Amino acid sequence: MNKEFEDLPNKEDIKSENAFLKMKMMLERGAHIGGSEDIDPELENAFLRNVMAFEEQFDEHKKIKLYEKIERPTIFKPVADVSNDEIETALDSLLNWLCEYGIEVSLFSPNISQHEFYRFITEELFEFEMDDVNLPGWISSFSYDEFHPDPVFETSTRAEDDCIRQILNKTLLEWLCFFKSENIRFNDHYPLTENEFKQHVNNFKEAYDDIECNEISDIKCEISGNTSIVTGNYSIQLTLAGQEQLLTGKWLVGLESPDDYYWYINNVQIEGINF
Repeated sequence: MNKEFEDLPNKEDIKSENAFLKMKMMLERGAHIGGSEDIDPELENAFLRNVMAFEEQFDEHKKIKLYEKIERPTIFKPVADVSNDEIETALDSLLNWLCEYGIEVSLFSPNISQHEFYRFITEELFEFEMDDVNLPGWISSFSYDEFHPDPVFETSTRAEDDCIRQILNKTLLEWLCFFKSENIRFNDHYPLTENEFKQHVNNFKEAYDDIECNEISDIKCEISGNTSIVTGNYSIQLTLAGQEQLLTGKWLVGLESPDDYYWYINNVQIEGINF
């Protein structure tokens, strides 16, 4: 850091340093940095310093095994030696140890046992080479599900939360980031683009004063290669001009994964509703 700006006595000097740091980042890295007079100069200064420190460390491309990053602990037993009675405490202790070093490990699939999650961390993640970045407040996040995807959980969740529940409520549909961009099947409508699919759904939503989803239930999923079929039941309450109508029926959501990584919705069937 330029010694000219060490031990700054007031906010005006800090603002001067901030201007210097911004110019330095623009000249050296082509950065485009906005700003506001409402931002506290000291907070902005800390942010700019952290960004520069991160870029300097990232440029070095230093890697380190996660086990080395957490100082090679020896207190964690092999998974085979952890009993059912011990596993919850052992896992909590392991996750807390990682957290002390700015490492978070998440698990979303409910189909994974605590023993398997513990095994993943101690046998796989310990050996993983990560970026060796050391900054105050820096968090490195990992997810079991990214290393070992669970297509049943992933596609079931996507079908329910990102499709059926988005359709069966009053809020207009805006984003279809989990859908194919074209050739979508929607009940008897085919082929549809994303915008055409959205228009059919929103026409249904706008036809009623209120749409309340009571229940999505009996969800089942079948995976075959790179295709998934998720089915279930629904119950919704429609309101129009003060009159209420209860609708129930079955639904189906089809998904495909052409790249064996990301699942796209390509077929939606909801019985009992004329879209």
